[in-house]
Amino acid sequence: MFKKILKGLAIGGTVLAMGATAQAADTININIYGASAQYKFWTAEAPEFLKGLGCAEADIYSAASKENQYVRGGVTYDISRDAGVSVCAGGAIAGTTITSGSGSSTFNGDTVVVRYTSKASYDGIRAVMAQSTDTDTDGCYADVSAYGYRLQANLDGADLVAYGGTPGALDTLTCLDVTIGASDVAAKTFSQTTSGMKYGNSTDSTNVSYTNSVVYGTNLDDPEEMGFTAARPIVVPFAFFAGTGVPYTNMTREMAVSLFSGKVAEWGMFDGSYDPNDESTYNTVVLCMRHAGSGTLATLNAAVMRGDANLPQAEKAYDNEDVLWGLAPVIYFNDGSSQLIECIQQAYTDGYAAVGYADADKCGTAGDSKTNVFRMTWMGEDGYADKIKYGVYDFWSAQWMYYNESGDTLTAVQALIDFASDSANMLSSKATFWAAQGDMQVEKGTDFTYPLMNYTKE
Repeated sequence: MFKKILKGLAIGGTVLAMGATAQAADTININIYGASAQYKFWTAEAPEFLKGLGCAEADIYSAASKENQYVRGGVTYDISRDAGVSVCAGGAIAGTTITSGSGSSTFNGDTVVVRYTSKASYDGIRAVMAQSTDTDTDGCYADVSAYGYRLQANLDGADLVAYGGTPGALDTLTCLDVTIGASDVAAKTFSQTTSGMKYGNSTDSTNVSYTNSVVYGTNLDDPEEMGFTAARPIVVPFAFFAGTGVPYTNMTREMAVSLFSGKVAEWGMFDGSYDPNDESTYNTVVLCMRHAGSGTLATLNAAVMRGDANLPQAEKAYDNEDVLWGLAPVIYFNDGSSQLIECIQQAYTDGYAAVGYADADKCGTAGDSKTNVFRMTWMGEDGYADKIKYGVYDFWSAQWMYYNESGDTLTAVQALIDFASDSANMLSSKATFWAAQGDMQVEKGTDFTYPLMNYTKE
């Protein structure tokens, strides 16, 4: 889906031109780690970005897969993340000069590797700042010097498929330094603590009790205050999802604040005919939520709750006393958005009507396997790209990408940011929902700021 003839032309503000400067061939690694939207975007667009660097199609290869477990040093780690890689083979971009905001770099036979790994947003920030996780869940470091390492795509043994084909499978992941930390929200937006089963109501035997606390100023620092550069090239809308049995297809802000503050125990409470003393009318609300550290949870707090009510922090299972008395909804937290959608599906299987939230394009489209989960409208609107661009739909976040590099790597990273900011490079499968920053006619100064129109006539 490459949109431009490259050599000598601009890609979103990055100029590519042929040069004669010679330098030793090298390997440039751009390792993106964090928010799931980044993984989805670069799985499709990393080959196009490499082509934009002058890499011949015959020298571009990709692999991607979902790894559920990883064995390191005899210990099995449950990682539940998507990982992928695209490679421009050495020699393919010899003589190409890239000029960006950081200056110019001339490549001579360099190998460029772009990795993209999906993980909870807060760990993308921690990783790029070389901070530890709460526990060494990856098994990637034994001392502080390796805190910035996380499990990412391993080229060794990967089934690399040539440009234009479906990416091959990754056999293993390996511990590598993180170049770009990706997050749905800024570090300052994190203020959540949650506790409960790691994968909500999952019947998986690996589902264990889990507590996570991600609070800015306590265990998460602000990268910008420490000299990191922040870019926001991709804008992603979020949506509410419901299971079959939920009697509403549209979510209003009043409903959302009431539900996700734990104030509504029965769906009938939104109906004037509801009789709290008639047990036959009971229809227990199940909230499927994300654990602290999720940028989606932080966006719900910043863009929807907006300080008017607090999000719940503790799980309430079906046998919770308050739930049994009809005083509180069932509340389950989930480590990832895929588990959250599964939580809604499982609630339907268990005979309950659940609601949750995720990327707007996560589920609910034609052919989706979760036949008992559907996407709700928000304030009467769907979270389509044109709706967020022009100020009709406000439940969205511009994805944050933090980096602190120098030399050729910095130039390549900024070229990658410029590429992602240009709507001409938006992957066709996501263009219905996602927007490039360059197309936005509304803006948020921070995650807590309400989006305001910034439309200008040319």
